Amino acid sequence: MEDKYIEALRESGKKGGLARAAKYRESWDQAVRIKAKKVRAVALKSPHLTQIEIAKIAEVSQGFVSRCLRSTSLKIEILQKQQTEEPQAVAPEVWEKIFLEIVAEEKGAQITRKKRGAL
Repeated sequence: MEDKYIEALRESGKKGGLARAAKYRESWDQAVRIKAKKVRAVALKSPHLTQIEIAKIAEVSQGFVSRCLRSTSLKIEILQKQQTEEPQAVAPEVWEKIFLEIVAEEKGAQITRKKRGAL
């Protein structure tokens, strides 16, 4: 009986960590998607919160919140929500400038990604 156990451990070790982890990949991806949706919901509900405050509410790390908030579409949604809630708080020209900066930032990130891929 002990020989079977040792043999099973030996076979398991031959596969390597990545091969063994592959069976958990789908559930891990699903958990990440669920947490990202939670971050997105909190950020849209209260756009004035900092990343740390969002992380505490969504029960994730601040780094995860930072990665989620890099989405251009989410940035635009948050700006639109802020603008509808407080239209006089910021002048329309300022909103336009912020929007253009977000779009330019995304284009710059895409160019950088392409350059990295070419190396």
